[in-house]
Amino acid sequence: MKLHFGHKIAIVYVAFMIFMLSMLYFSMQMDHELVTDEYYTKELAFQGKKDAWHNMQAASFSVDIRTADKVVYIEFSGLSDIYAVVGEVTLYKPDNADLDELHELKLDASESMAIAPRGEHGRYKVGVRFSMDGEDYYTEKEIVL
Repeated sequence: MKLHFGHKIAIVYVAFMIFMLSMLYFSMQMDHELVTDEYYTKELAFQGKKDAWHNMQAASFSVDIRTADKVVYIEFSGLSDIYAVVGEVTLYKPDNADLDELHELKLDASESMAIAPRGEHGRYKVGVRFSMDGEDYYTEKEIVL
């Protein structure tokens, strides 16, 4: 059997159609989540976050974010008054929005806070945003539990 030019074109079109339909099927099986539910609202507040980050770079104190035994530790050093710190800690898990968490920043006497995330393992972005003496501060760090 000899294939003519028309047959070859038909085979290419059918192969392309099968490829496109299979790609459509596989893409519909994937879980497509937005980065966050209120993405556009948070994007508009980005400039305030950027200013708070610059304030943190110039601050006379430091914030350390670390992990141990599947617990996230936020440690402040050099604070003059731990009771003047008001803020929140955000645990953002890029691959599962259901495991995102928001915690009120509550420092103990040793100027630290411990959080055990709901998720068991994986990559998190930990953001600490707080106010002290009328200034806003922000720092973040990517961690792996």
